[in-house]
Amino acid sequence: IASAYPSVVAVIHAPGDPADRAWTDRTLGLVDGLLSEQPVDPGRVYVAGASGSALAVWALVSRDDGRFAAAVIAAGPFVPVVSDLAGSARTAEIPVWIFHGALDQTVPVEDARRVVSALWAAGSAVVRYTEYQRLGHRVWETAWADRQLVPWLFSQARR
Repeated sequence: IASAYPSVVAVIHAPGDPADRAWTDRTLGLVDGLLSEQPVDPGRVYVAGASGSALAVWALVSRDDGRFAAAVIAAGPFVPVVSDLAGSARTAEIPVWIFHGALDQTVPVEDARRVVSALWAAGSAVVRYTEYQRLGHRVWETAWADRQLVPWLFSQARR
């Protein structure tokens, strides 16, 4: 990444329990602190998560008031509340790339398809979906290595 984007400094935070509202508040506080104290482009703040951490992504996106330029989700569980969030106009404004394995026995691939459909139905113009036909739950290993992911992510910016 460094050679392709020499002027980019990436800060990665891998948060914890998405059901804990205090956790969400702390994570948003961390983002706000970085924006105020570091040379971070406020139009290029991204959120990503895999498996259970994908729920954290949805929790952050649902509370978002314009902080995030894009979201990436790999093998995320999509409980009914997530489908509701995906169908909201606010969530549909955030570009999202969802990765899932067709052979996932932990999180049914049908759930990912349902969320993608909800995003499209809500008018999301920027939703990408990659379904790996021969992979199960651990798709993040392949997703994070996708050569298109970083350029796509860094091309997203809030106005």
